[in-house]
Parts: sequence; C-alpha cells; structure tokens
Amino acid sequence: MPKYRYLALAAAGVMVLAPGSVAFAASAHQAAKHDVLTIKKVNGTAVKKGAKLTAGLAKGAKLTVSFPTLGSGAGASCATSEITTKVTSNTTSKATLSLTGQTTAKCKLTGAIASEATLKSVTAVNLPADVTVKAAKGGGTVTVSESKSSKPFGLEATVAIGSTSLTCAFEAKSVTAKATNSNNSIKVTNATLTSAKSNSSTCAAVGSTVKVSVTYGPLRDSSAKGAKVFVS
Repeated sequence: MPKYRYLALAAAGVMVLAPGSVAFAASAHQAAKHDVLTIKKVNGTAVKKGAKLTAGLAKGAKLTVSFPTLGSGAGASCATSEITTKVTSNTTSKATLSLTGQTTAKCKLTGAIASEATLKSVTAVNLPADVTVKAAKGGGTVTVSESKSSKPFGLEATVAIGSTSLTCAFEAKSVTAKATNSNNSIKVTNATLTSAKSNSSTCAAVGSTVKVSVTYGPLRDSSAKGAKVFVS
C-alpha cells in the first residue's frame, strides 16, 4: 500500500476518534466541578441537603459586642457561643442554609459600663435567618440575612442595673462573614447592628449602633459523624 494511503487512513482514524475525545475531555471538566460545601477536604464529598452544621467558638475566640458611644472598651464579651444551621441547598454556584440557632453564655460587660450594670444574657433574635455561602480563594463569603423584612436578624441583650432589668435589641438586614478552609472557621469582623425600633428610650444611652465580632470553628457536619466542612 502506498505510503500516502497509510497517512490518509491514520488521519481518518484521528478524525473519528476526535469527537469522542473532545466529549470525554468536556465531561471530565464538568465532573471536576464540586458543590460549594464539602466534607473532609476541599472538593471532597458534597454536604447533603438537610444536613445539620454546627460550630462553637474557635480556639481562643470570644463573641464581643462593642458600644462605641460609651467609649473605648465599653461593650460585652461572651466566652461561649454556638451556631446551628440546616443546609437547604448545595450547588456548584452557592449553598444556602437556615441559621436555626445561636446560643451564648458566660457573658459579661466590659469597660466603664461594667461597674454600673450586670449583663444577664445575650440572645439571637428573629431566627431562623437565611445564610448564603459562595466560594472564594482559600474559603468563601458567608452572608446572613433576614428571612422576613419584618424580622431583621440581630442580638438582644438584657442588662441589670440595680434591681431593674433592661432589654435592648440591635438588628441588621444582613451580616457578612469570611469562611477560611485552613481552620474551617467563619469570622465576623465589626458587623454593624442598629438599635431596634422596639427599644425603650433608655436603650438610647447605649447608642444607635453596636459592633459585633466573633469567630466560629471548626464548622462540622453532625449528619456525617462530625466531619469538618470546607468551602470548595
């Protein structure tokens, strides 16, 4: 058989195989995509819809609330806190969750206000709240927002001044946090909450806004034997 015929047959073989090869490459690329929330490692097993995710305070962290109006150092500090969420969807573009619980304990006032009052409790208000997670380099962006416009997400603090108890709430339409895969944490830095309309005039002494900071982690999937959760 002349040499040119061998070359022609070889070329034809390449043309026949090419579409299948391209299809395989495309399918392999698609298969490389992962849902935003995974367990055990980045791009690991996808977190299932309905999974319960929990996290306490990261090692050495505290939940702090600062009252800028009352001066430097004035605020509240909680030594223990935990969040509980339920996954409502987990796709390659984003994950959505419902923040069903946020508990705090071992809280105290700090700064000058500490000598005048005692902090009895700090609790989350208007739960559940909506949570959206989107992947970014090294982790992702977490947004916590109100589930209803009539019920802004926020915190409520009850303070005792002598024999009188005063409760003030501070709210926000949304709060942004950063997720980091290196320690499976979620960090909120100086999120601004504003005084609720339902507050008494006495709450005005605290100021119209407060700043909240907290780091939770590691985030774990209690539906998967407590496996650590990553943002992929």
